[in-house]
Amino acid sequence: MAVGKNVSSIVIASLSICFAQQWTPPQAGWVYVLDVGTAKGGQVLLVDPTSGRVKGTIQTGYHPNFGFCSDGARLYISDGPQSAGNLSIYDTQTGRAVRRVLLTDRAVYTVRPSLPSVACSADGKWIFIQIMKTLSPGVDRHTLLVIDSATGETVAEPLPLPHCGIAQFIAWPFGGWDAAVRCSNSVHLVKLNATGQLEKTGDVSLAWSPDTTPEGTAVSPALRITTATVTDVKNRTVAVIRGAGGIDWMRADTLALQPAVRDNWQRFFRVGGSVISPDSGFIYGGSVPIGNRTDAGGYMTSIVVLRAQDMAQTGEIDAMTPFASLAVSPDGLTLYTANTEARSITVIDTSTMRTVKTIPGIGEFPALILVQP
Repeated sequence: MAVGKNVSSIVIASLSICFAQQWTPPQAGWVYVLDVGTAKGGQVLLVDPTSGRVKGTIQTGYHPNFGFCSDGARLYISDGPQSAGNLSIYDTQTGRAVRRVLLTDRAVYTVRPSLPSVACSADGKWIFIQIMKTLSPGVDRHTLLVIDSATGETVAEPLPLPHCGIAQFIAWPFGGWDAAVRCSNSVHLVKLNATGQLEKTGDVSLAWSPDTTPEGTAVSPALRITTATVTDVKNRTVAVIRGAGGIDWMRADTLALQPAVRDNWQRFFRVGGSVISPDSGFIYGGSVPIGNRTDAGGYMTSIVVLRAQDMAQTGEIDAMTPFASLAVSPDGLTLYTANTEARSITVIDTSTMRTVKTIPGIGEFPALILVQP
């Protein structure tokens, strides 16, 4: 992997004509839907949930993924083969691509993505994207590529992610660290210096669920590890959610873990299916009955409502349609689900916990949904 100006030098003249179709500047609460499409390529759809209309379309290459920083000013789209992918940076107000960076050995998914592939430091200075290099059949090395958001240049050798598979980025607005990722059953933290070089790292080992249920049934490792994390800015914690329903708090100031909810072995919380509404103080966790975790197509069928302050369950929303991804509006009043098989978006009122509408005709394979801040 080349670094520095050699990588970023592929910002090409063709970007001047690379722009979205039918683009309307997004308003807060509009949603971006990642349609992974077919083997030939996919698209990102900008949807106004109120009108139910698509307000913009960006065509992508093979196996796309996306993400943006907390201000929503830039949309970052990764696509292309693992050995020769790209990161395209779009201005969300104009729908125009402003930069493109080569991604050799980018991490790709096999069926559909369950998590965004791009994250930013809290100050927006650094962009992080996961790199996966296959060393031999079945053996991969995962690292983080660091990109200067102002210049689009890679600024350092990829940062190691020891003992990591496909990682989950954790929003970290608390200071002290520039990036936090969940690798299997641990959290890896990274601090960069002023030039983007690695200054220090930290690791937090997460708790495992017991290896047997209360009835004495043996439990597979997939049920025992963390499947979702949710950043609670108000309480300065990260909620660490295990597949079997157990929840711990990770304190941002000390990185200490504090048990909050015991594993209940009732519902399985899917990877990437949990979100928080900072305004309302509620966490919404996408799940399936634990006995159906292997036969639900990897989708979620209900949303558990938890009060972030004490993790008490205050409700549960039965989804009318199995969904792959969950998002919440900035004001916390609305939930959105991306329904892959149905090719639709469901809009849910959080006050009544009822479906308001379903928006049909959303691409070919809508897999991820994000909300414009």
